[in-house]
Amino acid sequence: MITSLLFSILCLIQIPLTLTEEGMPKISVDVEGKQLEAWVDLGRGIALIEESLLPAGSLSKTGASVTSQAFNEQAKKQDEVKIAVLKIASYPFYDVKGTTGTGQIQSYTISPTNTSVHANAPPAIMLGNEIFRGGALLVDYKGGYFEYGKDSAEFIREIPFQRWAYVPFQIDRGQIQFLALTRGLSGHWILDSGSTINLIYKGFMGPLKFTQMDNQTVNFGRFAFILDNVYNSNKPLKTGIFGILGAPFLKKYRILIDFKKQHLYIEP
Repeated sequence: MITSLLFSILCLIQIPLTLTEEGMPKISVDVEGKQLEAWVDLGRGIALIEESLLPAGSLSKTGASVTSQAFNEQAKKQDEVKIAVLKIASYPFYDVKGTTGTGQIQSYTISPTNTSVHANAPPAIMLGNEIFRGGALLVDYKGGYFEYGKDSAEFIREIPFQRWAYVPFQIDRGQIQFLALTRGLSGHWILDSGSTINLIYKGFMGPLKFTQMDNQTVNFGRFAFILDNVYNSNKPLKTGIFGILGAPFLKKYRILIDFKKQHLYIEP
């Protein structure tokens, strides 16, 4: 455990997290002195904000517009907004960008023969990965926390990352994308804490359908991991995406994301 002294020296923050019923991490944030529930979806870029749950006047428009698209829905253009100061564990993040309307958040109940969709009661904020891009983020579901540090070089010295699996990644359309090998095929994968299952995509269309698969082996460099709770989907989330590492994977393995160097480490 990193001591409180190291926390102050390295400007690290430890963020307690719990999981929603579907397995998405949720944390507490502060906007203008109001404590709010936020879910963390590392599979998206900017935040998704339920304006009615925030203090009045805490959002302002940036003047930009962004195109957003919920899974299996048409893309739509929205105004980009920002929260001037959002605090997590008393640490301030400035000009947190997002779009409004967490009513977009949907939950998929999946079985081999049926896929039902229902709307969740929305959180105040669905945070994406953009808020953490100034440093490094350790994702530890087992320990029940995230750990974030702006000085990623110092942060990583505290982690035995040389013994972890490693892949470079890029931010593409707001998502953390990297190459992995499974079923003898190399393809682009997304790290997505907003997904309650692991997914492998096929390239054909038709009515949305998920089919449960046997456990699959996925390789990151020289390390092999077993994917359980994995489904095959007939509709890729985005063109060129082979699969998604979701909550079932994150519950089993610690992940270190160095956004500055764009390196992803996975504890074997």
